[in-house]
Amino acid sequence: MSFFDETKNFGLVLMIVSIVGIILAAFMMFVGINDTKMSVWAGVGSIIGDLIILIYAFGVYQGDYLIPIDRYIDDAKTKYGVLTGFVSVSAISNVVDAIFSFIGGSVSGGITAIVIAVLCFLMAYFMTDGQKNVADNIIFIVLAIVFILMIIGGILSLIILVGIIPLIEGIMLLVMLFSPEVKGKMWD
Repeated sequence: MSFFDETKNFGLVLMIVSIVGIILAAFMMFVGINDTKMSVWAGVGSIIGDLIILIYAFGVYQGDYLIPIDRYIDDAKTKYGVLTGFVSVSAISNVVDAIFSFIGGSVSGGITAIVIAVLCFLMAYFMTDGQKNVADNIIFIVLAIVFILMIIGGILSLIILVGIIPLIEGIMLLVMLFSPEVKGKMWD
């Protein structure tokens, strides 16, 4: 199997992404451009959200989830399970981000994060409801677009060298999405 096709490798890449996110959030909090209350609280929210993703990624790397949200995820060793888990954990991370955005006074940032979290929870729900229907087809297309945008964002940020990790993450998620296992569960 290729590097991009292994769920364990995805866990490793996601751990690196979340560690870099924690470092960047801490850097922006303590050495950042502005020392406003909003940026400090947003940084705290980003760090906690990235810690949640780090715990999830470590579970994927080990092949067993450490976050007990069994309703919204399948087995950590399957591509479908990793994909549903990623969508679910992204929702949880966005809820944390929203809470800290609201505390810091960024209403627009909080509302945006809440909308993304609700959409992620809905996608996770429909992905794991045991039925294959039009909603799964729509979610498949939405996820394909999101992962392609992640790849484009990674390519555009290669200039600062941090973009290589999100680029790899986007490629891995897209490969998993189009794998026969995931496609068979989501596409009619």
